Amino acid sequence: MKVTCPVIRDILPLYAENMVSDDTRRLVEEHIASCKDCLKELDEMEAAHPLPPDIDTAPLKKMKMALRKNKFHAVLFAVMFTLAAVVVVAAFLTAPRYISYSDSAVTVQEKDDGTVLVVFGDEVTGFYADHYSAPIGPGNSYHITAWDSLWSRYICKKPVGSAVLNKDGESVAAVYYYDITSRAGKIIADGAFDILIHGQNQIASGGVATLPRLVLSYYAFIALILVILCAAAAYLFRRHAKTRKAFLKVLLLALAYLLAGLCIKGLNFASYSAVRDFLAILLVTVPVYIMLLAAINLVRDYRRP
Repeated sequence: MKVTCPVIRDILPLYAENMVSDDTRRLVEEHIASCKDCLKELDEMEAAHPLPPDIDTAPLKKMKMALRKNKFHAVLFAVMFTLAAVVVVAAFLTAPRYISYSDSAVTVQEKDDGTVLVVFGDEVTGFYADHYSAPIGPGNSYHITAWDSLWSRYICKKPVGSAVLNKDGESVAAVYYYDITSRAGKIIADGAFDILIHGQNQIASGGVATLPRLVLSYYAFIALILVILCAAAAYLFRRHAKTRKAFLKVLLLALAYLLAGLCIKGLNFASYSAVRDFLAILLVTVPVYIMLLAAINLVRDYRRP
């Protein structure tokens, strides 16, 4: 049976790739020896046809940008986590450890010119003094307390030494020391009053007590309300991407403040040093907020097909 050109041309691709049997090879070679058209087609198959270079680099650039973005988010998350941890550790090391009242810890001296000097013992590395107009007679009433910290106790100790209470020359009616260490588990009725260490008692009966400030508790409550409201708003506007994203950012900021507050104050936000604690919470809030944003972006990029 004579083999036709269409049959040979069907076999040529296999022949060119050396994927035919010896009998088929002989058959093809006998045919192309006498058929110039089939030989020409074989030559074209065996000729090199390099693929045109793909000059579209957009997909590679897009992939490269995605990898850089993921790496940036991972590095940002690690840096912010480290920064938050450093601030929390620093706040813990420098947190006031209030000192119980004793004559060796705090004494008051009044000089001839009316200057009232508070002299602290070597263990005191920090103090706080507040004053108000005396209820009885002229002058001011002062309430002071003293502390040290783990940092000053074991790392860098710098005693306060002494301090002048009435720097502007005002008269001092009384000086009280509020002993915070003696108030654990006590109430005012149990006698946890400020200790009069100089001057005249300004309360006709009983005593006066310095209570912790609750302003940080109010801030924490506001942050919690913001978290709840923003979560509800983000759910209601889940079909509006921009609005939902804005509410989520506010939610994360409030959540970061709550987490920072828990790191600094624990579950008890009452504070005798509210300004210091508030600044520490703010310092932790910033890296925690950025860390939360980076974590969300990392999760989003991971889930993205």
